[in-house]
Amino acid sequence: MQQYIDAENATNGALLNAAGRRRRIDPMRLFLSNRAFAYCYASEELRDWWAEHPRITFPDYERQVYEAPPDDYYDTGWEADAVWGQVIG
Repeated sequence: MQQYIDAENATNGALLNAAGRRRRIDPMRLFLSNRAFAYCYASEELRDWWAEHPRITFPDYERQVYEAPPDDYYDTGWEADAVWGQVIG
């Protein structure tokens, strides 16, 4: 997930607060879990970063990927039509 990598770079790896480190939370869970969990264990640096770069959860990311096909998804173009014509013609 690109947002995780960007956040890790921007915070120099300081993604978890003290409570998150004590509980040995996997920092990736901050991006996969609900907002309450994420903000409970996120470092101040990460919260500040999220203020500038809104947090996208993994389910939100999946929804964006799977709900919107590429612009040319349904464009068969003349090449495909020509091949189809050879198959059925």
